[in-house]
Amino acid sequence: MNDCREIVLYFNNGSKLVPVDIAKSLSDRFKDLGNPLVLNPEGSSIQPLVVFRENASMMITMTQMTINMIIDGTYFDKMDTIIFDLVDLFNDMDIKFTKLGIVYSIFLSGKHKELVREKLLDSSIIPNDILEFNVAFYRQLGLKKEKINCWERLITNTEKFDDLLVQFDINTDTNPDRDINMKFIREFIKLADEYSEERIDF
Repeated sequence: MNDCREIVLYFNNGSKLVPVDIAKSLSDRFKDLGNPLVLNPEGSSIQPLVVFRENASMMITMTQMTINMIIDGTYFDKMDTIIFDLVDLFNDMDIKFTKLGIVYSIFLSGKHKELVREKLLDSSIIPNDILEFNVAFYRQLGLKKEKINCWERLITNTEKFDDLLVQFDINTDTNPDRDINMKFIREFIKLADEYSEERIDF
């Protein structure tokens, strides 16, 4: 499996979202996306409004609550610019974001899976004959005066992949006055990069 990162931006409550206009703006700004699918769902705020799936290296799903972009290694070194371009694009439509999150999905070899399994089994409350594990824990990271939420997950699933999946879901609290500028984006990514690199050094 290939590593990926998911960028999640949360819309301010009451944002006026016009899916056709947003799809066109996204296509104009991100030429690699391909053609969009524009939907008109009723009811649920988590149903997709706009979907870009033609390019497996850069995909977007937008709901009434968030815009999510999944990228692979092709775009990791451009992530700060990508996030800034998303914020700027929606600023042009007078749509603000209140929260930023990044989910790192990192696949480590079977050797790491066995190492983590052995360390988990050191705990007397975990049975010795486990076949799979899905462990999650939460902590807060510091970014200047702000507390950043961090969920860390260690996952095995031999039906889908042979590796150890390590996920870091790192996000800010909701703040309607949040200024997601380039300086903040770069500091946020630096924090996420350094933390994830430290944590996968088993």
